[in-house]
Amino acid sequence: MKQIKIISNSNRKNVLHKGYQHGLHNIKQTLKDNDVTMVKTDKSKAIVLIKTEDLNKKFEHFIKENNIGQINKDPTEKYQKMIQQTIKRKTLIFERQQYKFLTNIKPAPPKLNIYIKTHKQKKPIRPVINNTEAPTYKVAKYINKKLQQLLNLPNAYSIKNSLEISEELKNIRIKENNRMLTIDIKELYVNLPVNGVLKTTRHWLHKNNNSETTITQMLNVIETILQQNYFQYKDGFFQPKKGIAMGSPISGTVAEMYIQYVEAIHIKQWWETGEICYYKRYVDDILIIYNNHKIKNSTIKQRINTIDKNLEFKMTPENSNTINFLDLTLHRNSNNIELSMYRKPTSTDTTIHYKSNHPHEHKMATFRFFINRMTTLPMTKESKTEEWKTIITTAAKIGYPSHIIHNLKKKVTSKRMQKEKHEQENEMKQPKKWITFTYHSPPIRRITNLFKDTNTLISFRTTNTIQQ
Repeated sequence: MKQIKIISNSNRKNVLHKGYQHGLHNIKQTLKDNDVTMVKTDKSKAIVLIKTEDLNKKFEHFIKENNIGQINKDPTEKYQKMIQQTIKRKTLIFERQQYKFLTNIKPAPPKLNIYIKTHKQKKPIRPVINNTEAPTYKVAKYINKKLQQLLNLPNAYSIKNSLEISEELKNIRIKENNRMLTIDIKELYVNLPVNGVLKTTRHWLHKNNNSETTITQMLNVIETILQQNYFQYKDGFFQPKKGIAMGSPISGTVAEMYIQYVEAIHIKQWWETGEICYYKRYVDDILIIYNNHKIKNSTIKQRINTIDKNLEFKMTPENSNTINFLDLTLHRNSNNIELSMYRKPTSTDTTIHYKSNHPHEHKMATFRFFINRMTTLPMTKESKTEEWKTIITTAAKIGYPSHIIHNLKKKVTSKRMQKEKHEQENEMKQPKKWITFTYHSPPIRRITNLFKDTNTLISFRTTNTIQQ
């Protein structure tokens, strides 16, 4: 208690933190006075300042393009009753003692957050829906976990990250007639049909030998979740006329089931003909290596866009033997593929300034990720050298002494080398728990140090950001 009182008193006198808060308040007020809105960018850490009128136009274009209509009344209360009734009827899925934990006590409509796609022409918006207070959020999380238990998807063509695909690509032998292209599935969640999703879910549940009663009850719950597809933006309420609920914990799983069903029918045939020799997908991004003597990229584009009327595919062919996929640049040589790091032209590599009032762990997190990625991916020596220069330059621009980044690299490399050695020992240890503290200033560590010799790990949250 004595330590807590010391921290409490020191925070009242924390001039640095108060200065930050005062500055942030002035920035927000200036933006408001000039009718300017601050928006995050998609796939980068930059912030866009945009006239509120222009942002509203982008939103109007988005809802018109995606067939989203405005509704007169907030349907949250109606949907709350629907999900409560559904839970009580599905006795094979839910137990009575779970009922009160599966619905939000005070539900609220999902909120739309707008991100700007600065890397695309006309800078369209990317909708990000916060569903955490929605009527179906908790039950969707539960059903998503339940699906993982009931299903064993083949994952024949899907990958988890760029490391996985890089390990595969380094072992591929390229022939003279091979070419590369990437395909992007446009607005996946918005275009998926609920009936089609339920059909493919039934297929996979049945294939994994689940009982008909279990399948029926699961589908009824999933249908109720997916139909509650609406959101609030400012003071208005909106509902798409098709698609599945964006931001719902279950949407990623049912979308994956739908795509894998389509792939199992169509991609396997392509593979067997020898027209394509490599096909991998990360969510809605696809990489294909094909035989240029057997099929042209124009034929691939035409054929893949007839696979499913609900899906629209955008194709990008290789340029000068090179193509970008995820955060990798793939260069096709005469017999193999070389890898290097790819950053979008709009990427800023922006991270926390060295002198910012943030925990040291937060400041190091981005560079730890960069170094881990650089040392783990099977890139050429030249590419790794170039990436290391980029990391050092990025750090220097925001005030980081070079010796700190060099020391971090040594720690990351050493830790990775020791990981396998300690894996077996760590399995025998009791798993640790995390506790989160709000970071106002360095004296907070007087409290966190009290947990040093316990089975507890410490993380920090911050409040000194412009948007907060």
